[in-house]
Amino acid sequence: MKRIKVLYVITALGIGGAEKLLLSIIQKLDLKTFVPVVISLYNDCTLYKDFKKTGARIFCLNYSKKYSPFIILKLLRIMRFEKPDIVHTHLPHATIWGRIAARLSGIKTVFSTEHNLSVWKRKRFFFYLLYKVTCKWNFKIIAVSKAIKKKIAKEFSVPEQKIVVVYNGIDTIEYDDSIKCPEDLIKLTRPIIGTVGRLHKIKGHSYLVKAFSKVVQQYPTAHLLIVGDGDQRQNLEKQIIELELNNSVHLLGSRSDVRAILQLIDIFVFPSLEEGLGIALIEACAAGKPYVATNVGGIPEIIKDGKNGFLVSPSDSVALGEKIIQLLKDKEQYKKLASYNQQVIKRKFNIHDKVKTLEQLYLQSLKY
Repeated sequence: MKRIKVLYVITALGIGGAEKLLLSIIQKLDLKTFVPVVISLYNDCTLYKDFKKTGARIFCLNYSKKYSPFIILKLLRIMRFEKPDIVHTHLPHATIWGRIAARLSGIKTVFSTEHNLSVWKRKRFFFYLLYKVTCKWNFKIIAVSKAIKKKIAKEFSVPEQKIVVVYNGIDTIEYDDSIKCPEDLIKLTRPIIGTVGRLHKIKGHSYLVKAFSKVVQQYPTAHLLIVGDGDQRQNLEKQIIELELNNSVHLLGSRSDVRAILQLIDIFVFPSLEEGLGIALIEACAAGKPYVATNVGGIPEIIKDGKNGFLVSPSDSVALGEKIIQLLKDKEQYKKLASYNQQVIKRKFNIHDKVKTLEQLYLQSLKY
């Protein structure tokens, strides 16, 4: 039987939720049935070596301009050379260019995974329109949460039966107490609060830093670890200095040892203003950490308020601080939330189950 070639198009291979999800999918894909090929459009290839280890063929185009139509020409050349059976896109820019290139190449079976709620906002009307038009060319659109499915169906007039919800997944075996603490963080005093995510306004880090300034008043030995990088780093550095938190808030940048950091922290906080689902939340759950998060997007599909964490309104630094302090004070509640978290992940967000679902969708698409 001829193996099915799946060509994945993604914006970059940086350390982000979508990139890590795609890496996990390829690592777990049945290689007796499928041949993965990956195209990365832009110049962040941090995870290139990890992708290369999977045995997949990788193309890094290294474009710096997100809106360059010349990307389509390069994609066309690769698609005509590779002749994939299926094209599967991830993230908005890759989805726009990938759909167009697949259409021009005569590839009829196209999937797109949507990770975010803020897909092509109307302020970039031309690209918003392009996204809406090219939606019709998909066999299926995969939404990583019910909230995203609802948004896409309404915003882009996509029939609901064309959108399939497949939650993000992780390998739960990778999260256990045997992981060693990062050497550069081993001397930190407790309690330790942590978050993971790119430093972008929609991730709400400034509200977390402000909330932490109240936490440290009651817990002077506390530390806040912020993992990730982005265009808000300078603003956060300025805020940290203004609040005199230089010695207790640590901007760690992009890290390859996130699992070890998650084992180190006591409470995970996710202060996003918008969120599709949040793979970092799922990872924190698997590490058995209770958390405080904002009640936006797909987050309530992971967190049940008071059962495995706390939900607060977005942009509410006061509520964030109060819930963190509540968890630090109530040890029994802390243990209860942590225990429930790991059960949720094993049942609902196991990567092996997600990949099997994806493989079935691929096979189903080629029967039409």
